[in-house]
Amino acid sequence: MLKKIFEMQRELNMRVGRDTVAAPAEVRESWFHEYSFALLHEAHELSDCSEWKWWSKTIKENPEVMFKKIRDLENAKIEAIDILHFLVSVFQVLGMTAEDVMKVYEMKHAVNHKRQDNDYDVNHKTEDDNNQIKDALRQKN
Repeated sequence: MLKKIFEMQRELNMRVGRDTVAAPAEVRESWFHEYSFALLHEAHELSDCSEWKWWSKTIKENPEVMFKKIRDLENAKIEAIDILHFLVSVFQVLGMTAEDVMKVYEMKHAVNHKRQDNDYDVNHKTEDDNNQIKDALRQKN
């Protein structure tokens, strides 16, 4: 399914004039910031589907629902899909295929489990455990 999503996203990107797969790397890299910004904007739109505005009547009357209630579930689902659209575009401008994403996901997933096994503590966090993943990515290139 992930491969199909990547194909569909490339088709949409080509329709708006950006071949996020076949364009030269320097051209794709020039789009990175725009796609990253769009991704962040969509994440903000997703957060607006929840109750977080402390100045609103809803939160003033029910402060316990702040960050705990989805105000518009259907729109939240749509915004999450918008995030996926831009996230796949980011993967593509980084030169990643669906298969690459799956491989890196699996490696990072293992790191996250290892962190949990070792009582992960943000005060002692380092990125050292990501170095094996970076090395694997460098070897691919």
